[in-house]
Amino acid sequence: MQRVLTREPKAIEPLLDEVRAAATAESRLTPAIAGIEKMISAPDRTGRRLVCDIALAMQAALLVEHAPPAVADAFCASRLDHDWAPTFGTLPAGADVAAIIEYARLRAS
Repeated sequence: MQRVLTREPKAIEPLLDEVRAAATAESRLTPAIAGIEKMISAPDRTGRRLVCDIALAMQAALLVEHAPPAVADAFCASRLDHDWAPTFGTLPAGADVAAIIEYARLRAS
């Protein structure tokens, strides 16, 4: 990612356009985009963190677009609000766990 952005800084624009489109429906994506744009200005210093943040923002954007609101909200709250740990079972209080499980069951069948 660092080398690509150093040679072709605009290469990330299509991805960011997707995330920006989802930000109209999910306000927590706006600061995530701002952070990514800031890191893009110095990709040689942000490397893995930049890739991680891009992945989280894109996952959130796809969930906002394609998943039930409870699923997208839990992901955004737990990943974009930084109220999480990278381990299973760390969703924020109040997450609609039943809706998330139901969605997972539907996807598995």
